Amino acid sequence: MSATFVHTPNRLAEGGRLCLNSMVRPMRMRVILALGLALPAGFSAFAFDDKPVVSEDGSVAIDLPPGWRDSKQNMSGSSAVAGYESSDRRTSMYILKADDSGTMDVAENLEGMVRDMFEGQAEVFIVRKIDPTKRVTVGDLPGAYIRLEVDLKTDDRVVPFVYHLTAVGAKSSIYILQGSLHKPVREVREQEIFRMIRSFRVRR
Repeated sequence: MSATFVHTPNRLAEGGRLCLNSMVRPMRMRVILALGLALPAGFSAFAFDDKPVVSEDGSVAIDLPPGWRDSKQNMSGSSAVAGYESSDRRTSMYILKADDSGTMDVAENLEGMVRDMFEGQAEVFIVRKIDPTKRVTVGDLPGAYIRLEVDLKTDDRVVPFVYHLTAVGAKSSIYILQGSLHKPVREVREQEIFRMIRSFRVRR
């Protein structure tokens, strides 16, 4: 699967923002025995003041934690339908969309994306760790989840990140939820990423 990033390294180092462009290969969903999103137990037992927000095109929605806002990253020319960042700009969530051509299931597509974007761009990223792919459900939709640790090479330094990538299949499209966090990871921010993933829904 081929894909390229749209990013400015220094801006990316500031806030962990990374977007796919429209070259993402289309995908097909196969029937999956989804096992449920494997997120840390217990965090959903608490009440949070998250607010539902809808993407500009009206296609998807997500619950945004307090202090989060629309991303200031330029997403023109990318496949992102929405982007959000934390108040300190060290954590971000992007929702990316790819059309379905009937070529791969959701897990295969996510693994291909990781290969092409992170392992395939050694001049930009140093891959430290890629966890095994997990079959998941988000709401009632089948999906796949991968956590990875990478270092981003900028002009003058190397910046370590953790990425939480979730692919979600919906009708004729697959959505990629791309959460990224600076290291050292703040647990409160990671829990916010998990909550946003769990809250994701397709509106049409």
